[in-house]
Amino acid sequence: MKIDKNTVSIAQIYYRTFWFYYDHLGTLILINFIAFLSCLTVFAWSVGFTLLLIAVDLTSQNSSLDVHSFFRLARQHLAWSLGYGLFVLFINLLLFANIYFYLQLSQFSIFFTLLTGLFVWFLFFVFLITLWIFPLKIFYGKSFQQNLKIVLFLIFDNLASSLLVGLSCLLILIVGIATAIGIVFLGLGIIAVLITITLQMQLRRYDLISGRDEEEKRSWHDLIRPWEF
Repeated sequence: MKIDKNTVSIAQIYYRTFWFYYDHLGTLILINFIAFLSCLTVFAWSVGFTLLLIAVDLTSQNSSLDVHSFFRLARQHLAWSLGYGLFVLFINLLLFANIYFYLQLSQFSIFFTLLTGLFVWFLFFVFLITLWIFPLKIFYGKSFQQNLKIVLFLIFDNLASSLLVGLSCLLILIVGIATAIGIVFLGLGIIAVLITITLQMQLRRYDLISGRDEEEKRSWHDLIRPWEF
């Protein structure tokens, strides 16, 4: 496996996320709303997230969303996304139960306080894996075990950027839920774009997907007058 010695730039990740979302704002808001409706059922949250990731992936390849391809891929990825989502939900419920249990006991010993903190970190780690493994399944289509190995490698070998992106996604999710309107129209889409771009840059670093990872050069002039870009 060929490895690019240059680390994945977190600044370039945020830069590309901003411009991608700006260029495809209308499409992503619409898909974000559809994804949000799916998330209302709780058990189908993963389907909504997968729809967003498919939309982002198709748009990044073709500069626009091919509706026919979108629905074809949506049907193709429906079964596994539900299965993954239920599994992740089960793991999260177990972790939340442990956090609540040890939190009640933390008043008796610092040991239980440390255990509570440990399970909070476990919860965040599961959150990270969840963010990475869904788009990787769409890109690669391999088994859960194979994708999990790749995800763990990517996260730990790019730990700084992975943690910052994970924390950014968590913050976006919290702010979106707190503001209500943010999660309905923007939050989920921003997370999907952010994690897709991060994963693509990480995979290109190890030559696991084709294409060169060249830096984009756009200025605020493109923001004010986008028709000239």
